[in-house]
Amino acid sequence: MGTPEGHYLPPSRDEQATALPPALCYGVCSVCSHGCTPGPRDNCDGSAHPHRISTPSATPRHCRGCPYFLATPTHVTTPVGEAVNLTCGVRMLGDRQVSWIRRRDLHVLTTDSFTYTSDPRFSALHQAASPYWVLHVARPALSDAGVYECQVSAQPKIFRRFTLQVVEPRAVILGAREVFMRAGSDLNITCLIKGAAPEATPVTWLRLPLVRYGGAGGGGARLGWAGTGRDR
Repeated sequence: MGTPEGHYLPPSRDEQATALPPALCYGVCSVCSHGCTPGPRDNCDGSAHPHRISTPSATPRHCRGCPYFLATPTHVTTPVGEAVNLTCGVRMLGDRQVSWIRRRDLHVLTTDSFTYTSDPRFSALHQAASPYWVLHVARPALSDAGVYECQVSAQPKIFRRFTLQVVEPRAVILGAREVFMRAGSDLNITCLIKGAAPEATPVTWLRLPLVRYGGAGGGGARLGWAGTGRDR
């Protein structure tokens, strides 16, 4: 059974004497900038804790110097072929590294500002002094959908998982396929598009040769917009 997100299973008492690195605290705190606290029941800020916990949070709020994640969207939906960003925010990073990992094959895509994958569609975006580390995916395919993990090289490692959904837009014209009208009257045609972001490429209407205008009223077309959300 895997370890729950944001938690880790601490080693046994016998393992603690040899397995724990110097920067790992024995109490409820995970990582502190000043190293371990004096006693096994101490918090990283020096205060006493009444008992140890079996599964401490990987980003305890009361630990000074511990890295923690910022609130960013963890479920992202994009149409096929439209570039998308997964944004991971980390405070109190210090000299630790941030890596993006694809969960289905545990492939390390980026670390800090460096891109390791040979797939040119994936790249790391980061501005100096910014707490946000971005995995950029150009021209995403349906096969790119899945879970991605933003991992911080703390001891123990902390992570946040992101779900990317890639959808294929589909257009449907509502109503009957054939419409009989009086010459000179108005005709409204509604096209419903599923799976397209509001800022996606504008919709193009084509008038096929099968559409013929007759009568003295001539013909013309006027387009309107009534889209909401991802349907338009």
